[in-house]
Amino acid sequence: MRYADIFNTTEKDIEACTWNPYLGISVRNRYFTQEAITGYARWGATHAKQRFALLVVDIIQRVNNEVFEKAPAAKAFERALRQSDPIREYCQNAVAALPPELRAKVVIIEWADIVDETYAWNRELVFEYFDSCPEFKEYLVNTVSGNLGSIVERLKAKPSEHVADTF
Repeated sequence: MRYADIFNTTEKDIEACTWNPYLGISVRNRYFTQEAITGYARWGATHAKQRFALLVVDIIQRVNNEVFEKAPAAKAFERALRQSDPIREYCQNAVAALPPELRAKVVIIEWADIVDETYAWNRELVFEYFDSCPEFKEYLVNTVSGNLGSIVERLKAKPSEHVADTF
């Protein structure tokens, strides 16, 4: 495994299995094939202190469907859940392909599984800081803009009010 970017840890710590990694899987990212997810599951279970999580980012895909495809909210949500079905299956197959001792270390979770009171509190902090700290806002906007490419101009022309409600 090549480490492209390490945050809040070191390669030495990763190799020493001192943390519990996770993989957030965007349901429309074509890189996340059955083979890729199986490889990550094996790597994660091997390098986890206790557990490795495969996080299926399903509900957030609703926002992508609304923004990028201009779908109504209800249709965008239904489509996001349908789009995540193959990813869930890939994750289940990946876990099933592992030896029993590694299989026990892998958990498959969905976005709704991590939305709790702590998440809501942290979300509120981020939104408040976004509104009150121009440097933070600029950093996030530039980061997201760099990932979105040409779609940024469309979003600037007509901001989506419902996006914040999903997160």
